[in-house]
Amino acid sequence: MFQCNPGRRSCGRGAGASEATVRVLTHDHFRLSVNACRPRRTPLPDWGIARRQELGERIAQGRRDLHLSQDQLADRIGLERRSVQRYESGERDPRCADLLLIGHALEVPVEQLVERKQ
Repeated sequence: MFQCNPGRRSCGRGAGASEATVRVLTHDHFRLSVNACRPRRTPLPDWGIARRQELGERIAQGRRDLHLSQDQLADRIGLERRSVQRYESGERDPRCADLLLIGHALEVPVEQLVERKQ
């Protein structure tokens, strides 16, 4: 079975994975995130999904307030446009370091991005 992290549990993509998937994993090994290998143990609760969407809405609003496109924001923080899209749609949580960069690029404190709506 293919293991993306030698010495650790396999990611499970080897036994039933297509040859193309294995090729991408082997050539892209150093860019592969830990979360790409392991699925979430339990589904995110509804309140977690709601908070993720609120964060995405705040990021999108801050970007629009500065009249930036998703491409321009992505360039400012050193990410792909698709990552910004995923954060804004609530599809993914930004990593802590990315959240700090987003706050800096949008000229807002991180606390304002993550604060809970009353």
